[in-house]
Order: sequence, then C-alpha cells, then structure tokens
Amino acid sequence: MNAENDGAPEGGATPARRPSRRVVAVIGAAVALAVAVTLVVLQPWRSDGDESPGGTVTPAPVASPGASGDASADATPSDDTDAGDGADAVGGDGTAGTAPADGTDPAVVPVAPELEPAAPDQTVQAPDGVTVRLAQVEHVEGEAVAAGETSGPAVRLTVEVTNGTDAPLDLSYAVVNAYTGEDRAPAGRLVQPGGQPFEGELAPGESGTGVVLFSIPDADRDDVTVAVEYAPGTSTVVFRGDLS
Repeated sequence: MNAENDGAPEGGATPARRPSRRVVAVIGAAVALAVAVTLVVLQPWRSDGDESPGGTVTPAPVASPGASGDASADATPSDDTDAGDGADAVGGDGTAGTAPADGTDPAVVPVAPELEPAAPDQTVQAPDGVTVRLAQVEHVEGEAVAAGETSGPAVRLTVEVTNGTDAPLDLSYAVVNAYTGEDRAPAGRLVQPGGQPFEGELAPGESGTGVVLFSIPDADRDDVTVAVEYAPGTSTVVFRGDLS
C-alpha cells in the first residue's frame, strides 16, 4: 500500500496538467495570423489618408461659418459711412456744388452787349469814348495758308480804333468777326494776303489799326455784319450793310 502511494500528493488532490507543445504552437500561430490580418486591414487606410503618389497632400483650409460671417461684416461698409462719403465727394451737402451767393452761374461767360448797327462808312463812338470805323474795304483773292482756311474771294477790312478814354487801351485783345445774311452766318477767316493783327497799347487820343480778311463770295457781300470788340467786357461796335 505504501509503495503504490509514493510520488502522489497527499490528501487525494489531482495534480495540474501542463499544456502540450502542440497547443502552444497553435495558439502562437493564431496570434500571428491575427496581427497580420490587422496590418493588412490598416495599411490601405494609412495610404489614403497620409500619402499620395505625387507627395504630401495638404487639405485646403475650410472657413468656419463664424469666420465667414465676421469677414463679410468687416468688408461691408455701414449705411452711415456710405452716405457721409457720398456727401463729401460732391461738396459735403449731397449736391454737385454750391452756386455763388449772387445766384450767377460761374460757367457762363458774360457776352458784351452790341451797339445799334451802323452803316459801313460811319464812325461809331462807344459809351466809354472809344471810336471805331472801317477805314478801308477791299476785295481780294484769299490765300489759304493755315488749317481751316479756304482760298477764294475775300473781303479785306482795315479797322481803325481811337482811344477816346483817359486810360491806356490795350489793342492786343481786340476781336473782329464777320457774318453774312439775315441769319448772320459766320464768315471764314483768312490771314493772307495782307492780314495784320491789332497790336500794342494806345495812349489816350491815339489810334491803331488792324487788317482782317474774311471769305465772302461776291453774291453774299450785299448784307454783311462786322462786329468789333476792341477790349474784353466792352460794348461791341457793329457795322451792317453792303460791302460790294
């Protein structure tokens, strides 16, 4: 009896069995297979999110709704600002400008009043004492030497101005125009032959002349108006009649 119980644990307990080598090998293979499957499953996800064939892909920033709203609010001026800027651009009161206190239009240049027309052979005295006359009327063949001129029949006028005032009179501002017919159609200007502009300053009592030419056909010379403005802002001396 004692010989049979040698080597067995006392008290009747069953000794624990150790796993065999085959079981350990199967468990290890299963773990390795699980790890391999996990790597295979995760690899495509990493390729799609982290790499591309051309290199690193940087996603474009996406503005949040809050940021977009703030930017729009900052970029849009307020109604008060627009109204103020518009007023400043047109003069501060929302109008295109301020008219002078006297009600006149600064863009309108005053036109010198015309005196009653006189015959071409008369001498006209203006209200300020200056006298004007057509000292000579000639028929010539006009020569076109400048842009806009036309060669042909012309009338050459020698206009004489006498300073009857007490102050010097600058003739360099004198202007002579000619018109034909009842509707006063403007006559074309010429400078040749023999044109001579008004020049110099006339002392009181002195006279000066200027020679002007106008393209006027023979048929239109029976009703010609000549207007002489000898100084800016003065009355315009007018002659009207037959210059044939």
